[in-house]
Amino acid sequence: MPSGKIHDVVTYVLAVPTAVGFFFLTRNAGLAALGTGMMVFGGLMFGPDLDTHSQQYTRWGLFRWIWFPYKRFFPHRSSWTHGLLWSTLLRVLYFTTVVTLFLALMMYIQNVFVFGMPANGEQALMVMRESSRRMSRLFAAADRKLLLVTFIGLWWGAATHTISDVLGSALKSMFRTF
Repeated sequence: MPSGKIHDVVTYVLAVPTAVGFFFLTRNAGLAALGTGMMVFGGLMFGPDLDTHSQQYTRWGLFRWIWFPYKRFFPHRSSWTHGLLWSTLLRVLYFTTVVTLFLALMMYIQNVFVFGMPANGEQALMVMRESSRRMSRLFAAADRKLLLVTFIGLWWGAATHTISDVLGSALKSMFRTF
């Protein structure tokens, strides 16, 4: 399995062919830049190694608390975190859920301490519904092409990580036999 520095190099090296590929597919420089940016972000900060105390995890700095439950729940290199098909979708859903919950908490604190509303379960439920509605509206208002290019970029950044893990392990195994 390659080191974090090798994963970073792979991400940077593949950024140029990724940009060319996105431009070839979309014929749009803005979408190509978005997809490439998401690929680099996916490789450096949103990839499979968020399930360990890795470079990806520590790069989140003050916001790494977001990934603490993810680290505790998923075993390292499981198909949930390193799988090619579902792991990126899982991280996107997880991140969206955490952001929604954080938004709800901030709205609850504002309602109780700024607007003087009662601090009870009914208030918490109302705030949770409202923050969920706001996140849903945000995704509904986004251009589908932007969402698709964003997801493909994130997926490709994570996929390059997983593929380099598999290739690195295979090469190490092959050279041990000689």
